[in-house]
Amino acid sequence: MDDVASNIHRALQWGALKDFGGKVVLAFADPCAAATHPGWALRNLAAMAAVRWGPGALEVLCVRRPGGRVTAAACLRLTLHLTPPPAELLAPGRAV
Repeated sequence: MDDVASNIHRALQWGALKDFGGKVVLAFADPCAAATHPGWALRNLAAMAAVRWGPGALEVLCVRRPGGRVTAAACLRLTLHLTPPPAELLAPGRAV
């Protein structure tokens, strides 16, 4: 098995990371306990990503802590396909 190096960065550094050339996975604390789908917090994160980082595929790791401990079995990994937001949401003077 090959060793895989990984680094942790803040989401604010995404602009530099998206051109990195390696795999970038966005991890977030997911409060949802459902085994098959992420919680509501991902909806807000996905909307922010679509506006700030643009359309495209986004790898996401939903980190979960059932019983207060992070376990790989409880976490969920998925790929979002972000679409551009409606133009009226990006009107000049509108806060993003």
